[in-house]
Amino acid sequence: CHTCQASNPIILSLNRPSPPSVLTTHTPFHTLSPPFHTNNFFLPPFRPIFAPGKFTTAGSEKPNSEESRKKDIIIMRKIKIVETELEDRPVKFGKDTVIMKIPKFGAPPLLFRADTREQSEIKAQGFQAVNPYSLKDAKTDVKDIFTGGNIMTLWVQNGPSSVGNKWISTADERECMGFTSGRNVYVIKIDNLQEVNIDETVLCLDSNQHIDVSNQHLPRLYLNANNLDDATIIGVRPYPKSREIVFFTPIPPSAVIGIVDKDEKTYTLFD
Repeated sequence: CHTCQASNPIILSLNRPSPPSVLTTHTPFHTLSPPFHTNNFFLPPFRPIFAPGKFTTAGSEKPNSEESRKKDIIIMRKIKIVETELEDRPVKFGKDTVIMKIPKFGAPPLLFRADTREQSEIKAQGFQAVNPYSLKDAKTDVKDIFTGGNIMTLWVQNGPSSVGNKWISTADERECMGFTSGRNVYVIKIDNLQEVNIDETVLCLDSNQHIDVSNQHLPRLYLNANNLDDATIIGVRPYPKSREIVFFTPIPPSAVIGIVDKDEKTYTLFD
């Protein structure tokens, strides 16, 4: 249009026999649709190289510095934290029923764990309990928890040492894992982890074992398989509304995917 041509110093014309080396963001693109041509000359198609604030023609771009490249990579690795969704659920306390917010059924999108060790160590080893125990013994403990045993109650009331420091604490919200303590908070995502409905088949109980149906605050179970016997990763939410998930098995390095940023809204993926 006449207005654009009057204000734009780089409109192609017969008086300018060569293409501009720099096209500003004000250049009207309808005047530059390839192939560019006038009655007297022909220009090859324009290939824009995108950069913040300007466009440059092919061949005129400058390579980014190493520092700039590293900053771009860091920005690309920053991911917004996805929060665990909550839902209302009625819970009985004596004769009263109270509506409480609890995590929705299903595996949480992300888990978090704070740790004082170096990132390189966490990336190489994942997370292990202070006193890890065998997968077979872990499954025995899980069955005990859901059939009336008190080991999980001991852990909730008295802490990890009361059960031998053999479990690994994580949480589905970053605040629960000591973000304000100054420690690094790592982001965990375990492949194929799912919450399972509790029944005798899923727990692979013996004929003389039965689920403690009287416990309205029965823990919740997370497995990387459809039943306990086939699982190699086992997590338990101590009670329905808890934001903590305790793992009875090691968390592999491949499941530790990044570290929470200081803004608490994003995390940076490990390379």
